[in-house]
Amino acid sequence: MYQQLNMKSYISIFILATSLFAISASCKTKKAAQKTTVKKTEQAQSVPPTAAAARKDIKNNQVKYYSFGIAAPKPQFVAAMQSSYKISVISLGCPVNDGIMGYNSVVDSFMKAKYHKSVGDVQKESMY
Repeated sequence: MYQQLNMKSYISIFILATSLFAISASCKTKKAAQKTTVKKTEQAQSVPPTAAAARKDIKNNQVKYYSFGIAAPKPQFVAAMQSSYKISVISLGCPVNDGIMGYNSVVDSFMKAKYHKSVGDVQKESMY
């Protein structure tokens, strides 16, 4: 009985340690996202992105692409979007809404029309 209890304790400690490691890794990913952001999140959220805002930004040559999700955009992707296409990448973390999706959809169409590449194409190229 004593050995069985010890084994359960070891398994519990292992599960707890693994959980803490996963949480720690998630926090590091969020910090990396903040470092690779071209513009501060506060600036991005001052005007909620919409498809209409995207069309206005394209006219004014101030195009942005809103990145969202747990994983931060890769620095190579951010650099490629800025240097090759003059598009600022703004990382918002996890929240997403219809406005952001509409804005990004217009920017993706703009890139396809002007550069014959989608945002996804640039992301794939930045992976290697």
